[in-house]
Amino acid sequence: MNIYLCSQWENRGYDTYDSFVCVANSEDEARSTLPSSYFDWDENPRDWCESPDKVDVTLLGKANEDQVAGVICSSYNAG
Repeated sequence: MNIYLCSQWENRGYDTYDSFVCVANSEDEARSTLPSSYFDWDENPRDWCESPDKVDVTLLGKANEDQVAGVICSSYNAG
């Protein structure tokens, strides 16, 4: 698995996530990951972008063998 930085530029105001770091098997899996477990893509989350195709993904490196897939940390702009 790899470590990815996922970011979006669609929603940049208060109470929005601008990015997060996650562990995933592929770039597509990282792009489909959400920064919070409190919503899903069907809800069109207002605090993230509206679809996975609007997520920018950057490979940061290789994950350790014992790391599990998921969000490591996220950046939330509270207002």
